[in-house]
Amino acid sequence: MSRFVQVVVTLKNAVLDPQGDATVHALSALGFDNIESARVGKVIHLAFKNELEPGQLKEQAALMAQKLLCNSVMENFQIQVVEDKAGVP
Repeated sequence: MSRFVQVVVTLKNAVLDPQGDATVHALSALGFDNIESARVGKVIHLAFKNELEPGQLKEQAALMAQKLLCNSVMENFQIQVVEDKAGVP
């Protein structure tokens, strides 16, 4: 049985987000005027082959994020263990 992890990568607050600004502008043009700001990030879904404990999954996913998935100068990341495939697209 596979175990699933989501790595959520977002820009640090001090980093400007032109894609987020463009999203706010486009939503406003569509009539959604109640949006004050938007930050755009990414979600990486990982399916692990072997059975690991949730703590081990988080530890491995954090190492992956530090080494490859996240630019630590500009981005932060969060790890979420998903118990079943229903939580992963």
